[in-house]
This record gives sequence, structure tokens and C-alpha cells, in this order.
Amino acid sequence: PAFPRELRAAAAAAAGLRAASPEAPEETFVWATAALAPGAHEVALYADGLPALSGAAGRVYEKTGIALGAVYGAYKILELLGFTFLHPLDGPLPPLEAPLGESLLGDGVRVESPRWEVRGMHYHTQHPLEFTDVLNGLSIPMNCSTACASAASAAAEGADCVPCTETFDAMVPKLEDWFEWCAATRLNRAQWLLLATPRMGAFADSPERQRRLRRICRLANGFGLACGAVVPIADMQQHGWYMVNPLVERRPES
Repeated sequence: PAFPRELRAAAAAAAGLRAASPEAPEETFVWATAALAPGAHEVALYADGLPALSGAAGRVYEKTGIALGAVYGAYKILELLGFTFLHPLDGPLPPLEAPLGESLLGDGVRVESPRWEVRGMHYHTQHPLEFTDVLNGLSIPMNCSTACASAASAAAEGADCVPCTETFDAMVPKLEDWFEWCAATRLNRAQWLLLATPRMGAFADSPERQRRLRRICRLANGFGLACGAVVPIADMQQHGWYMVNPLVERRPES
């Protein structure tokens, strides 16, 4: 069958809206649904973001390289098909019944845009949560009371201690579930707290830890999330990593 006129109109509306409203948020997207034939059960769906602006300094697109309007439009299609994203660790849940009702068909082109420019989630890693270790670039040793020192020493050299309950590499894929949930629920920020303890030893400031943190950030950026860690300058609280260590003896100025 021919491409339904409602969907052709939606495709044209994206370019037209960008031309008419250059200040429209980059997360804006258009979508439409249409029956392929009168009385037919086959339904065509369309969603897309607005064309990207050039020179949009300071916007999320400039931070991540991801066109969020297109991302949100894709998850809108999944929503119309009945998929849900109820919990960051559950992934997309498939529909239990046919989701599309008659009210969704033939009503023209819809335009949606998040209400707030900054929409984020803070993951409080100073509490023992599911991602506390992996977001800090850590593996989980089998016996923390005896293995932490050797684990930190090995990790500083780019390896994990043996045995580990879970390694950093094994836990990273679960972060992808969280980041996808953030994108599906139209968040564009993710942040957490960096930790440091004496047991971490050299690993706390090691190049290996920095490499692991960069890997996490690249993964988040791939879902259109600007991310980063909360790092105090000198505040010492709940094993937080801080920039200035007052316990380190200062060298006399020459």
C-alpha cells in the first residue's frame, strides 16, 4: 500500500517545524500513526526528531553527538506498541495486549518536547546500591576484608584480583540497561559520586581507573546522556573522592 498521507505529513512537519521555529528544543520530535486501509488491522507508525541545528553550542547534541529528538521518537514508537520501561534493571517489557486503540489513529501529526531543559538522575553511590562499585570503576572481591588491598593493587596495574564476585567488565553491561532506561524516559543527564578509601591504595588515582570511568561516560553518551561525577574540592564525607587531600604533607615551596 501507499505510504499513508498522515505519515507523509509527519515527515514534512519535522523539517517545516525546524524552519519555522529554529529555537525549538533539539529534543523535539514528531510522530503519527495511520491505518494502512479502512478497517484494516495493519497500522503504520512514524516518528523522527527535528533536523539538527548547526552551531548549537551548549546543547546536549554538542556534548554527546546524539540527536535526542530521533532517540525519543524511536522510544515513542515502542511505547505505542505497548512496551514499557518501568525499572532501570528490567529492560523494555513487551506488551501484554494489543496497545493501539482507535483514538491513536487518524488524528494528524503530533509534536512532543520535554518540558524542562535539564532532566537528570543522581545515583547516590555513597549508599550500597547496585551500581556503586561499577560506577567507581571497581570490581567486587570475594572477601572484602582480606582482598581489597590486593584488588586495588592489581587494578592499578590494569588487572582484577582473583577471585572476584563480579568484575568491572562483567558489570558494565548492566549500566547499559540503566542508560537505556534514562533515554526511554527522556532524561538527558546522569551523575554519581566518586569514592575513595585507604584500601583502594594507588587505584584511587590510577590511570586504569580513569580509563574505566571514560568507558562508562562513552557508554552514557551513546544514549544521549551528558554524564559526570560529583567531586568536592576538599569536603570529606562518606568515603567521597576529593580533589584536595589535607592529609598529604605539602612540600615546602622552593
